[in-house]
Amino acid sequence: MTWILVAAGLVGLAVIAVPAVRVALAARGLAKEIERSRALLAPRQALLREKIGANHPTDG
Repeated sequence: MTWILVAAGLVGLAVIAVPAVRVALAARGLAKEIERSRALLAPRQALLREKIGANHPTDG
């Protein structure tokens, strides 16, 4: 009877682990996409800041 409880516990952990891995991979992909977007937008943002005279980024 104990082995049934152990097996059910392992299945429960697997059910939780699969989505957790998927979320972790999605978060990693999102971080890469955000970094790529920042790299593309940084030169344009600097040019805009120079045009409007805001060379120092605001806090926050």
